[in-house]
Amino acid sequence: MKWLKRRFWLWLGGVIAPVIMWAIILLSVISVAMSLNNQNSSDMGGDIEISELGEKDIPAQYIPIYKEAGKKYDIAWTLIAAFHKVETNFGTHPSMVSSAGALGHFQFLPETWLGWGYGASPPKSVYENPAMIKKYGGYGVDADGNGKADPFNIKDSAFSNANYVSASGGMNNLRKAIFAYNHADWYVDKVLGYYNAYSKGDYRPVNGGGVSGGHGKGKYKYPIPEPIVVTSPYGYRDWSIAGGGEFHNGIDFAGNSSTPILATMDGTVVHASMIASYGNCTVIQHPNGKYSLYAHQSSIGVRVGQKVKVGQQIGVMGTTGDSTGVHLHFCITDGLFTGYQDPKPLLGL
Repeated sequence: MKWLKRRFWLWLGGVIAPVIMWAIILLSVISVAMSLNNQNSSDMGGDIEISELGEKDIPAQYIPIYKEAGKKYDIAWTLIAAFHKVETNFGTHPSMVSSAGALGHFQFLPETWLGWGYGASPPKSVYENPAMIKKYGGYGVDADGNGKADPFNIKDSAFSNANYVSASGGMNNLRKAIFAYNHADWYVDKVLGYYNAYSKGDYRPVNGGGVSGGHGKGKYKYPIPEPIVVTSPYGYRDWSIAGGGEFHNGIDFAGNSSTPILATMDGTVVHASMIASYGNCTVIQHPNGKYSLYAHQSSIGVRVGQKVKVGQQIGVMGTTGDSTGVHLHFCITDGLFTGYQDPKPLLGL
């Protein structure tokens, strides 16, 4: 009888021991996965370091909101900041309403905010109602808990942006997620450009970030200090000011209202004044017969006839003329205001 009991316990131990072992392994795997998920969430929300350009460009009062939204939806907070920059220049758009009817800080259509199941042109009382948003599957969020999901409220709007981007592919498929927000490749490039420029890991200062000219891999040198972020390339594009498409005859560089503009090559200043859509504009003629053009400056630091050296500061970035925000519109031409070329290969970008 004793030997039967002994065999039973040996058999039971042989059955239970592997089960316990696999349970321990499974719990360990789950624990590690949860730890990694929490770590990634923390990275997205608050641990991404801001670059020097980001510190100058992003309004400090919005950063805690971006971080909180990023943590909740696993979206890099600097990406949320990039969207805010591109959509309304951090909420400084005069009306915060586009010609297409997009609303608020992050320019949501009311139908997207509420959910397209409701139909076109929902009234404010409906699209701000969290219960209606839940019913129709929209992306609007009542982040501050006041009973309204308001696209003109910075916290509600930032959380809604993160919610939409997360649902559209998130950080695992950034181009897809950004393209879902606005179906244009130039828009994707612009948002990614600011995202990279605002995140410290992608920020590459020249000599500590000070003004230092003559940098770049091409025949012509960069017209601003690094980091170099092209927000709109040469060629055809959609343009809100023109109300449709246009041929973009240069490239646009990101920066802020203190970014210096640098001569791309030695030459002589042949134009230095306000001109039509270019705003404050400088043109330099170079020894090779080509011209470089620098538009939308806040201030011009040279005069006609002045000799300049490559890398010399000639002005300060601005948003004068036909411009939707602070940037440098840069052109290379065969003649004075004629024969525009794509500057990108000439700069080695």
